[in-house]
Amino acid sequence: AGSGEAALDAVARWRPDAILLDLNLPDRNGRGLVHEFRRRLGAPTVPIMILSATFGPNEARDAARLGADECFEKPVDGPRLLAALAARTRRDVARRSAG
Repeated sequence: AGSGEAALDAVARWRPDAILLDLNLPDRNGRGLVHEFRRRLGAPTVPIMILSATFGPNEARDAARLGADECFEKPVDGPRLLAALAARTRRDVARRSAG
């Protein structure tokens, strides 16, 4: 989705397997979207991965506090992101199967 509003619409229509979220959006604050995604999706089983051009200890701490699973600095290390998504998605599938 190209904007926060488009992302909220997409989450309302489809339950995503994962969310990759850039904090710098043209129309909304990405931090607020993490809270909104968690509210709309219910339990925190859908992985939310934050992508940020400004990454440091504060951003990682904020991401965790907001309910994001991980935070990646841009440019993103593709193999590391894919590995994290695979691990989180397997965890989500296992939780859904158990419940």
